[in-house]
Amino acid sequence: MKKTIQCSILFAALFLFLHLDVAAQISVGLRGGVNFSNLRVPTPIEYKSKAGVNAALLFNMPVNRYFSLQVEPGFSQRGAKFDFDGVWLAGPAGQRTRTFGEISLGYVEVPVLFQYKPRIGKFEGIVSLGPEFRFRLGPQKIKSTTQKYQNGVLLEDSYTEYDLTQPNGYRAFDFGLTGGAGVAYPLQFGKIFTEARYHYGLRKMSDADLYNKGVSIHLGVLIPLKK
Repeated sequence: MKKTIQCSILFAALFLFLHLDVAAQISVGLRGGVNFSNLRVPTPIEYKSKAGVNAALLFNMPVNRYFSLQVEPGFSQRGAKFDFDGVWLAGPAGQRTRTFGEISLGYVEVPVLFQYKPRIGKFEGIVSLGPEFRFRLGPQKIKSTTQKYQNGVLLEDSYTEYDLTQPNGYRAFDFGLTGGAGVAYPLQFGKIFTEARYHYGLRKMSDADLYNKGVSIHLGVLIPLKK
């Protein structure tokens, strides 16, 4: 049932994109930027943001002067960092175990955005909102180091990697919502823009209550296709 709903949303968005007024001025472009991704969990466990890159092709079709639909197939690096530090007493000797590392994820990411573009003098505002779909691509790993101490002396230092594409790993498909704001500046050949967005995952990444989240910053260019 969930897969049917997900596919229906995607196909509906693509159908709308392909069947808007063909006389409208279509623009294509590129964007690139950086993600500050993290994981959302309903427990006291806290993950830290992890930086990664994002890049996408842009297909923009105006609905009218102020609204447009933009589809952005591309690649995005996500994940998070962690640092769990535990201290306890075992007999007369104080012991401590610290585990730290990062979760590295790669996705083909397809935002389908409805955009509002008010005029601000020579500039054009950008307000974006819509669903985004993620499909696993490339290695998905947890890299961690565990250190064990006793009375402040390091006793053991071990490194492990876990492949998240295994059956008990993270799911290959994810989806969520994204929204953001930015500004564009017109040039002779088109326009350049910058935008910041927030990403909110809606599907559990595994059987645990674990979701993607994060912010991203983009810089890009859109060029209208001449008739």
